[in-house]
Amino acid sequence: MRVRTQPDTSDSANIIRLLNAGNLVDILERRGDWLAVRAGDHIGYAHASYFTEEPPLSRT
Repeated sequence: MRVRTQPDTSDSANIIRLLNAGNLVDILERRGDWLAVRAGDHIGYAHASYFTEEPPLSRT
């Protein structure tokens, strides 16, 4: 999943981070269909359809 500088897919919304399924992020706010997220030391926007509110599975 792409984390972008702006909540859209235009050329000006640069990709600042790529995330894999299962990566954890902090959700900071919602803007329509987009979420502002913190992923490590990056803050950007990702489309809300890629996220779930399910808690992460514990690793044993």
